[in-house]
Amino acid sequence: MHHLLCPLKVRVLILPVFITALVFGEVSAATIRVPSVFPTISKALAHAKKGDTVLVADGSYAGQIRVGANIALMAEHPHAAVIVGKSIGNNVTLRNGSTLSGFTICKGRVGVYSEGASITISKCFIRDNIQSGVSSVGQLPLIQDNVIARNGGSGIEGWDVRNTNTSISHNTIAYNGNNGVALGGNSEAGAENNIIANNGQFGFKIDPTAKVTLKSNDFFMNVDFMAALPDGNFNTDPGFVNAGVSDFRLKDDSGCRNQSIDGGDLGSRVFSNGN
Repeated sequence: MHHLLCPLKVRVLILPVFITALVFGEVSAATIRVPSVFPTISKALAHAKKGDTVLVADGSYAGQIRVGANIALMAEHPHAAVIVGKSIGNNVTLRNGSTLSGFTICKGRVGVYSEGASITISKCFIRDNIQSGVSSVGQLPLIQDNVIARNGGSGIEGWDVRNTNTSISHNTIAYNGNNGVALGGNSEAGAENNIIANNGQFGFKIDPTAKVTLKSNDFFMNVDFMAALPDGNFNTDPGFVNAGVSDFRLKDDSGCRNQSIDGGDLGSRVFSNGN
């Protein structure tokens, strides 16, 4: 009788290990499509898990969107998926580790609000928002290859932001009602290879307590001027193709051609068809 019980004891010991492997096994990140799987961006984000990508087809979508931690919200084609706000609240809010890429973002109170760390905002056209195009507190996002134009406030504003492997790089920041970029408090930031032109106040307003490094940026026709342009920056007409219709590509003879740190062009390197 004792010999018959031994195999049963072995099975009881092995079973919990097998169950643990099932429960804690790795799950692959998913790509969730809008509108083919979920009709709205908000519904897709509600089902997304950390590490997932919400991929959005061309079209117009309602704003006041919150992107959860470590989720990527991406447009299939540059500037062709349009997130339209309601003139109240933040059009898009980003949390820790999230990514926003490729959208046109317009008609919110604030275009994009960054409220966490390790956030990326790239390849977007952020325009015609009532206040700032991009706003952040505490941690500076990586803000790269965006066109940020014709917002009622500043193109980019930050308070007490920190530059932790991030920067404001290769953006075209133009025709905003207030400053091109405004950083206040104890901000520490870097900005390079941007075109900052025709903004309603300063091209780059820096609080006296902030520490900002500026390299290879073009400051042109902003209403207010810094006391002295930092060495290694430019003051030249960017030569937009047609700023009147928001076509911020550079003409062939633009003074911003081949002026970036890496030898490329200043400003955004990503445009949709026609702008």
